[in-house]
Amino acid sequence: MPTIRHMGKNFTTKHYAHLTTEECRQIRNSFWIKPDLTEVQTQIKKMYAGGSRMNHIYGYYFYHLMADCRLKGHKWTIKEFMQSDYLIRFAIGKANAFPKIYAFDHAKNLKTLFRLSPSGTAAKLSNFPYKPVQSILQDYNVNNNYYDFSCGWGVRLMAALCQDVNYFGTDPNAALCNNLNDLVSEFKTQTATTSQVDIRCQGSETFVPEWENTIGVAFSSPPYFDLEVYSESDSAGQSTNFGSYQAWLNYYLEPTIGNIHRYLVDEGCFLFNIKNIKGHNLYDDSKALIESKGFVLEKELDLKNTNRIILQQNDKDNNERIMVFRKK
Repeated sequence: MPTIRHMGKNFTTKHYAHLTTEECRQIRNSFWIKPDLTEVQTQIKKMYAGGSRMNHIYGYYFYHLMADCRLKGHKWTIKEFMQSDYLIRFAIGKANAFPKIYAFDHAKNLKTLFRLSPSGTAAKLSNFPYKPVQSILQDYNVNNNYYDFSCGWGVRLMAALCQDVNYFGTDPNAALCNNLNDLVSEFKTQTATTSQVDIRCQGSETFVPEWENTIGVAFSSPPYFDLEVYSESDSAGQSTNFGSYQAWLNYYLEPTIGNIHRYLVDEGCFLFNIKNIKGHNLYDDSKALIESKGFVLEKELDLKNTNRIILQQNDKDNNERIMVFRKK
């Protein structure tokens, strides 16, 4: 079995395709081609009309940013993986060995491999499912102002835009914030949405005075501490920058919850998606912190997040819960 060495890390595999350097270059170039803008525009219009597929939107605005992120337990980001001809040869060899799964061209097969993440090399980060956000905004929208305290890859923003809900967001990733705002601009060009959008490039632990007592519903799925490293090339604002798990609770999560309490109007709703993982009681600790800030738990919603492969690796039960709190 050949051993591949890349960026100081080793990977041994029985799967290998004998590709030339030029063939690897062509595969790499094809892999990074974005969807055409006209496909994005068509999909935006369909979503505003009630559709739910946003694969072209995601591919155009967010895939290359997500590819600069690494899942815990994996050796490389997708971006790092794609820099190696030898790893590309492994990936194509793997695809060739399973033609019923990998039945497309090389670039599509690579994206399938990263989505399935079978070998611990590199994997696609999951995106939050769209329809649960739609339901949350329909059921818990108090005053048409929605705060997303960890913007992610555009799903929650799209749900707000498609329902004409005003969107307030925070995220420390500058490149992500730029692309979110570009998406807003294109969305407003293609549709008649009345949503007003205010995205701040900062962590949710930093208070925004203008938002105090203005938000009707706050909902997000924040970083699971060190489960995902959100930017290998720009680590500013990473949750893992707080060091220990206890420091993450003290200096990220607790002030975030305190800010949300100040942002929400009386009887405003705070929904929180998180789950215990190996080594960290994220759900239990988050629930205790939220209740300590004066929120009252009203119910819990089921979230079957089949796309979050990394949770399957940490816990065979990948069902998650969304806690629904009310500000009293």
